[in-house]
Amino acid sequence: MLQFVLFLVAMVIIIIITLFVVKLRKTTQEEWEKFKQKQERETALLKSVTDVDRGDWAERKTVLTLLNLGLKPTAIFHDLYVKVGEGRYSQIDLVVATKVGILVFEIKDYSGWIFGKGSQSYWTQVLAYGEEKHRFYNPIKQNIDHIKVLNKAINYKYKINSLIVFASNNFDNDKLDNVINLNDFESYIINFKNDYTLSKDEIDNIFMMIKDYANR
Repeated sequence: MLQFVLFLVAMVIIIIITLFVVKLRKTTQEEWEKFKQKQERETALLKSVTDVDRGDWAERKTVLTLLNLGLKPTAIFHDLYVKVGEGRYSQIDLVVATKVGILVFEIKDYSGWIFGKGSQSYWTQVLAYGEEKHRFYNPIKQNIDHIKVLNKAINYKYKINSLIVFASNNFDNDKLDNVINLNDFESYIINFKNDYTLSKDEIDNIFMMIKDYANR
């Protein structure tokens, strides 16, 4: 009798384990299918603006974020090369034509925490709980040159705004209006204080003026 009971208990345990494994495999397969579908959708979305291997990861992540927020592909220009002299070019991470004007992005992707002020020549990257620090050139100043080059390329026809974006959302300063974390882009556009707006026709015209610099 005891052996029969033990046999039944063993069978129940085997059945429970089998059902668990089957469910786990099904869940894993469903998650994989969802992940694959998401990857395919994002790849197709990214290709509407740029090549999937063009620029760095932070730039492509920013492009995807803008597209998912509803910006049209024809308003986004990634990895532009604007000629500034014989055999010399200025590389611009990202240019976006929005209702508040043209935004020239300087995109940074640093780990740790980032600290800096507009007037400083260099900003600081802090790692290892403050044990490790690195300096890098102020991206606001860096982007000024990009704007000058683009302004000349479009014959100073449209207003251009500078925007520094930290793709890893680790910039720790809320006092600089034109320096944001990527997660804050939507609220930045909504709250942007500007009496200058672009019409749909103007945005289309900007596309025609800039597309060649991004090989569009």
